[in-house]
Amino acid sequence: MSFLEKSAWITVVTLVIVYGQYFFWLGSGYAAGAPVPLEATLRPLITTTVLWIVTLVIGHAVIGGFSGRGETGQGDERDRLIEMKASQPTAVVMGFGLFGIIAMAYAGIDRALIVHHLIGLQVLAALVEFGSRIRSYRMAI
Repeated sequence: MSFLEKSAWITVVTLVIVYGQYFFWLGSGYAAGAPVPLEATLRPLITTTVLWIVTLVIGHAVIGGFSGRGETGQGDERDRLIEMKASQPTAVVMGFGLFGIIAMAYAGIDRALIVHHLIGLQVLAALVEFGSRIRSYRMAI
C-alpha cells in the first residue's frame, strides 16, 4: 500500500470512530425525546474535532515512520488521477446535501438540527471522498 492509500484508510477509520461517537451521543438525545440544545453541543463538537485531528496526526506519524525511504506522500500520476476521480462523487453528495439543508431552513426546521446536519454532511462527504480513494486503490486504477 502506498502512503496515500494508508492515509485514506486512517482518515476513514478515525472519522467513523470519532465522529460516530459524537453522532451517537447526539442521536441518543433526540431518540430519548430530549434534543440537545445547540449551545450544549459546542464543547463536545470542539472536543470531537480536536480528538479527530490528534488521531490523524498520530496515525500519519505512525505510517510515516514505517514507510520506506522515498515515500514522500506526494504521489504520482496514478495518485493524482485517483484523487481527481474521488472528488466527483463527493461533489454530488455535497450538492444534494446542501440542497436538502437549504430546504430544511426554508421549512422552518430548528437551527440546531440544521447545524448538526451540516456537520454530518461534511463528515459524510469526507467518508465518500476517502472511501472512493480506497476503492480506486483496491481496484488498481
